[in-house]
Amino acid sequence: MDDDLSEEELALIRGNVRGYQDYWAWRNKPIAETGAVEEVLEALEGRVCEVTHMGKDDPPDCWFEKDGTKISVEHTELVCQEALEETLKTGIHCYKVWDESDLIQELGERIRKKAEKLAKYSDKYVENWLLVVTDEFELNEPRVSDWLSANSLDLCGFTKVIFALSYHPSEDGNCRIPVFLIQGS
Repeated sequence: MDDDLSEEELALIRGNVRGYQDYWAWRNKPIAETGAVEEVLEALEGRVCEVTHMGKDDPPDCWFEKDGTKISVEHTELVCQEALEETLKTGIHCYKVWDESDLIQELGERIRKKAEKLAKYSDKYVENWLLVVTDEFELNEPRVSDWLSANSLDLCGFTKVIFALSYHPSEDGNCRIPVFLIQGS
């Protein structure tokens, strides 16, 4: 138990997680999406940006302004549904053993699915980004870096597609969010 958090804060956290690969998961979808975008922007840009959630006006999920440019962000999570369901059903932590083709295929599917919404709003923003986050156990920074550098994907009209892993320790003892820009084909 974390000594820095009150019982009330711990209860709030326990009530909002799903019990599997929880780093990016939060039951309140606007908070989850906005928080993920803010955290990844800080890791990517080195600064905090104010992110606005679109609420019922979705898509896009969020938007922010960078140097006077209005940028839309669609958000999605990469999680193995079968491992999630098995873990919640049995109480035994299960996980998918990912390989390069699995990751590239899943990322491609998420890009295509989110791109279906892009035509509805892309003309309102100068740039349209897609953020894919994951807390999958087997997807670590060296492995993902190798796989993504060896592949390019159809970005389906997105200006930028970002893939972010969960909180990782670094060699200098600090922790950070590994962020990858997916290469377009």
